[in-house]
Amino acid sequence: MSKNITFQEGIELYDSLLLEKGHLPSKPLLECNRLLLEFLDGKYQDIIEKMKILYDNSQNHEYYHFVIGLNYINILVVNNFYQEAKKIFLELNYLIPTISEMDEFYIKKHYYVLNIVLEQKIYFSSVDEYFQYFEKNISQEKKPFPEIWKNANIFSDLQYWSEY
Repeated sequence: MSKNITFQEGIELYDSLLLEKGHLPSKPLLECNRLLLEFLDGKYQDIIEKMKILYDNSQNHEYYHFVIGLNYINILVVNNFYQEAKKIFLELNYLIPTISEMDEFYIKKHYYVLNIVLEQKIYFSSVDEYFQYFEKNISQEKKPFPEIWKNANIFSDLQYWSEY
């Protein structure tokens, strides 16, 4: 059974998951998802420093570093910090072929749209405007895109198994 929840309920759910010891290996992705919910809830400025710390601390795991980095770039763009966003963009560029051969086309298109935004320093008045721009540019492709690569933000594809 599935139901819609508010951003705050989602944040509280992630808070409870982060307290469970069984999630230690995936803690960076859980924290990233939690920060994305705060971002989507309108707390733009509050999460920049938290996302920077998470990004800096994820360098030992390429997939985590890449996903967190892409999300960090989006947060920086919405806050008009293009220079820092471009720096992160260039740092992550070497990871594209190593993340997923199967998704390489989608990752490159995602990166292509990000590059346009960063090169042209396109101003967005809201998160919604940014997401609409991103989705519009991705949807121009004739090839269908998996949900994870259609959006500007990347929520991790964590699986959660429980005995209770």
